[in-house]
Formats: sequence, C-alpha cells, structure tokens
Amino acid sequence: MSSRHDLAVVYQQMERPLEAIALHERALADRERVLGTDHPDTMISRYDLAVMYQHMERMDEAIALHERTLADRERVLGSDDLDTDLSRDELAVAYVDMGRAEEAAFLFEKVLMNREHFLGPDHPATLTARNNLGAAYQQMDRVDEAIALHERTLADRERVLGSAHPDTIRSRSDLGAAYGRIGRVEEAIALYERVLVDSERVLGVDDLDTLMTRHNLAFMYRSVGRAGEAFTLAERSLAECERVLGAEHTSTLAAKSNLAGTLRAIGRPLDAAELYEQTALDFERVSGADDPFTLAVRAYLGDTYRELGRPEDAVELSERTLVDRERVLGVSDLETIKSRQYLAMAYQQIGRTDEAIALFERTLDDRQRLLRTNHPDTAETRRSLADAYNSAGRTADAAALFP
Repeated sequence: MSSRHDLAVVYQQMERPLEAIALHERALADRERVLGTDHPDTMISRYDLAVMYQHMERMDEAIALHERTLADRERVLGSDDLDTDLSRDELAVAYVDMGRAEEAAFLFEKVLMNREHFLGPDHPATLTARNNLGAAYQQMDRVDEAIALHERTLADRERVLGSAHPDTIRSRSDLGAAYGRIGRVEEAIALYERVLVDSERVLGVDDLDTLMTRHNLAFMYRSVGRAGEAFTLAERSLAECERVLGAEHTSTLAAKSNLAGTLRAIGRPLDAAELYEQTALDFERVSGADDPFTLAVRAYLGDTYRELGRPEDAVELSERTLVDRERVLGVSDLETIKSRQYLAMAYQQIGRTDEAIALFERTLDDRQRLLRTNHPDTAETRRSLADAYNSAGRTADAAALFP
C-alpha cells in the first residue's frame, strides 16, 4: 500500500495527474479496507487524492474529500495538529477557487493564528497563510484589509526569503491585484511589470503564474487605455495558455475572455461578441452555468450587445445575468454591482429611463460605499447617472453630482 501511494506521489511530481489519481484512488480504497478510515495513513491518502482532484479542477470531489479529512483529523489528531492545519489550509484554498470566500477566510484566520503561535511570524508557512487570508479578504471586497496583509507579507517575504523567491514574486502579484481592485492601476501595472520579468526569469515562461501575470498585465493595460499593448499581450497570453494548458483549461478560457475585451477596446466589438459567445459556451460546458467566470463572460457579452446596437439582446442577457449573480454571489458583490450597471445602461439605451435611473442610483451608492468616491468605476456610474438625469430633464440633479 505504501509503495502504491509513494508511486502516486512520484507521478504527481512528474505532472502525470491521471496516473497519480488512479493510484491514489486505489491506495485509499486499500488503506480504508486494511487500516480503517481513521488511520493516519488513510487520511493522508484521502488528503493527497483531494489535492489531485483540485489540481484537475474536479472541485466538488476535492472539497468533499477535504471536508471529510479535516473533520476526521480534528477528531482523531486534534485541532492544532500540523496535518489538521494542512487540511484546513487546502480546504480554504478550494473554497476560494469556488468563490466561497467567507468560509475560506474563517479557515485561513484559524490557520494563520496557529502558524503564528507554533511556527512564528516569519516562518514561510506563516507568511503563506497571511497571503492566503489577504486573497480571501479581497474576494470578500474587504480590500483595505487585504492590502494591509499583502503589503506586510510582501515586505516580510522580501526580508526573509529575498526579492526573487517564488513566494515573494506571488506576493507582489497579489498586491498588484489588490491595488487594481481599488483603482490604483498605475501602481498595479508597475508591480505586474516587475512580476512578469521576475516570473519569466525565475519560474519560466510556461509556468502557470507567469501565464496569469501576462494575462493580468494585459487587462491592466486595457483599463488605462493602452489598448495596443494590451492586445499584443492578450494575444500572446491566449496562444501560450492554449499551448501549455490546453484549449479547455479555465485559465485558457479566462485568457480568451480577456482577448475579447481587448478586441472591444481597439474598436472591434463584432469580433469581441463572437469570441465572448464562444467563451461563454465553453465556460458553461467546463465549469457550469453558475460558475463566476461563466457569469462574468455573459455580463461582458450583454454589454457588448448594447454597444453593437442590439438592445433587446443586451437587456435579456443582462437581466438574466444580474438575477444569477445576485443568487450566486450576493447582491452586494462587486461583480453583481457591475451587472447592475450594465443593465442600467441597456435600459437607458431603449428609453426605459426611470428604471435606468433607479439602478444607477443604487449602483452609485454601492460603489461609493465599497470602492470610494474617486474609484474609476464609481466615476463611471456618476457620469452615467448624470446622463440619465439629463435625459429625464432633471438637470439640477445631474449638476448636483458634480459639486
């Protein structure tokens, strides 16, 4: 049994995941039969199989195994045991991957507390826990807390591990993402540009983190109007994701969506719509209709229909996506708020001005509360609401938005 498990780990390290999974599944069945479900070796097999399911994006199976393993380890080994803490950490990572950020943050807070107590504040595992908690907070739109954690972790990793360590590079990337989230785009770009150079040199051009950095930098370039640079980088990102990861990997599909957005930015909305339509179908087939990425692509497609002068299609898709995002993500999630903005613009285009104004007012309140008054998204909504007020003859209300 140990030999089979050890060989599975070797296959895992050799990036032969299907063979690794087959051996892990057999080793787990054998250990449950011979050693029992509560034996530490059985729980190791269950944990390793869950990690492989996670690697292959079989997330429901991964989470079910992680949840069972965590419960068993807490009961058998104790809440503070190192293996228990490892299960808690991996389950939290899986929750983040599935958009279950509040559950993830609860677990990461426990992991960080344990590691600071038992390992010390500068231990690499403690620094990883702090970085992971920042990522969960960011997904929960607790961006100020996320930035504070990411800034501290980056400074600590530079001091403890060095500026070129892979974990330090990842911290720099995560801080860039957080800066971008609150509109500090130039700072985000500066970080991503450095991360891309370091990732290519240290991790390699085909490493997943390198591929994602190129994708993220293209998105940031597009957000500040550097559309030509964004297009060049987005095209390369998609080609390399397809070559390294395959056409149906979720990171490849995200790169395809990013290229569609870049096509729209350079004045090719028809090409963008076609690529969004294809990507939406691909995401729904691979990840499901309620996956956050599926919903994001549908939202972008609906707004592209509006730009193309297809208001009925825009309204239908934007209404459906808003309902689904409110159900899946919650009414106050930033992506849900973005869908509300898109639907308001579609309503205004077809003359449903009162409904547009109601949505714009709600969106402005939400964005001012969550993003601050000077965030680019908040400014966009303020301009949109002013236009709608003017269309309705409410010129004084429009003027009051810009005191």
